[in-house]
Amino acid sequence: MKLVMMNESTTNLKMSVIGIGNAGNQVAMAAAAKGHNVFAINTSTKDLDDRVLHQSIKSYYFGDGRGSGKNRDNAKALLKSRGKEGIQDLFTNEHFVACVTPADIVVVVFSTGGGTGSGIGPMVASLISKAYPHKVVIPYGILPKDSESITAQVNTIACVDDIVALNTPYMLADLNYYGDMPQEKAFKAIADYMVEVMNVIRGDYLKMTTNGMADERDVLTVIAEPGYMTVHFVNNMSQRDIEQTSLQGHIIQQIQNSPTVRIQRDGLLQFMLLISNVNDSIVDVMKSGDYSELIDFVGEPKATFANYAVDNSTADCQVISVMSGLTIPMDRFTIARAKIKANKEKFEQRSAFNLGGDRKDFEGITKNTTTTNLVMSSGGDDKKAELGFLDDLF
Repeated sequence: MKLVMMNESTTNLKMSVIGIGNAGNQVAMAAAAKGHNVFAINTSTKDLDDRVLHQSIKSYYFGDGRGSGKNRDNAKALLKSRGKEGIQDLFTNEHFVACVTPADIVVVVFSTGGGTGSGIGPMVASLISKAYPHKVVIPYGILPKDSESITAQVNTIACVDDIVALNTPYMLADLNYYGDMPQEKAFKAIADYMVEVMNVIRGDYLKMTTNGMADERDVLTVIAEPGYMTVHFVNNMSQRDIEQTSLQGHIIQQIQNSPTVRIQRDGLLQFMLLISNVNDSIVDVMKSGDYSELIDFVGEPKATFANYAVDNSTADCQVISVMSGLTIPMDRFTIARAKIKANKEKFEQRSAFNLGGDRKDFEGITKNTTTTNLVMSSGGDDKKAELGFLDDLF
């Protein structure tokens, strides 16, 4: 029987990336360079200028083109400024349709600390989910550095609250990981990292193998689970590296310290996908299917899927973990919440900065563990957006 190579397959998952706001637009541009279909949305025409965003990136803006002033309420108002017709105009835009329609997975990328992305990023993700109910839509937020302003921290708390309320899978990248870098280097580094995460989800590292393979619906089961989702990867490990720290130990180190927001260590998760591309000379317990070291650290998932491939083209090896259905990584917001509370009196007079008791609902949200019923549409099925829900929105 002939092996079908990855690039010859007709069943591989297809991904599109929607970038919201300046940060999201820049990630979308980086994603386009790696072969992803992308589209940019903004409230500022300056952010969409050819000198900022490459002219090949198709885009759309809401409002008068002057931005949102880092105000989430302004951004939401601009999204709704033309009523139902304005959103219909986006969903019938030929470039938006060409980007979203072929996709099995739509990743919506935005900063949580600004105005436009923080305000309308979760809304756009929700609209796409309703318009295309058979697609997996993943909001992917970029958290600000701890050193950023009170407004950025307040926006982040509110934005993540909105993301969680969608009851979809979501991911969070942490700009604070690059806290000591100049902004231009930090933004590029976080964008490159996020694109690599998306490459993993797209299936770039799922090699054909007879030793245990994760197919498309296996991957969809993992990535469609509501809740926080993380991707961690370790490349170019030699036998000497593994003798010092096991394959699972390297993944644990990444979970503890990487640009992905650190998981909440409560032992609660639903699914795990492990991708191993190893040389047959490598000696490690993980090659036997023993994942106990990693499970002891993160918790016992409902199910573990594995794609295990022996690759002798290189002496090194690669392992990747995808975990989904995780709880809100509340510990990450400790500094932001403390910073907000320390300055609370300054902002209580302004409704835009009313924290509502530090958004107690945010703390009390419990994880929904119900598995999504997956119906995978075929890429390029030309199904139009189902926009009947707009009648209830306006």
